[in-house]
Amino acid sequence: MKILVVDDEQDIRDMISDVLTSFGNQTQTANNIKTATAQIEEFKPELILLDLKLDKEDGMDVLKYSKTSHKDIKVIVITGFSEKDTEQTVRSLGADGFTTKPINVGNLNKLIQEVTL
Repeated sequence: MKILVVDDEQDIRDMISDVLTSFGNQTQTANNIKTATAQIEEFKPELILLDLKLDKEDGMDVLKYSKTSHKDIKVIVITGFSEKDTEQTVRSLGADGFTTKPINVGNLNKLIQEVTL
């Protein structure tokens, strides 16, 4: 599966990408909205793992872009800043899955399987 990992923290991007690659997936990474939208067009991922807080940018912009221009791409939102209504908000914008940091690799893999089946 082709997976785009979007997170402003390089350690997290690299860890997720390495784990997903070890499971046989193709991965690309992005640390901001501009790179993420370019990767969506060039890499054509089947799944995006998306952090909501991208330094001073809002990851919801990537969610909106992907769901508007590429409705077939699945999106799992990952955040370390989960307010009470965050999951409801991102799901209303089309997110297919939601999880919080710190990331549990086993739970993330299970969520990926559920979302992509």
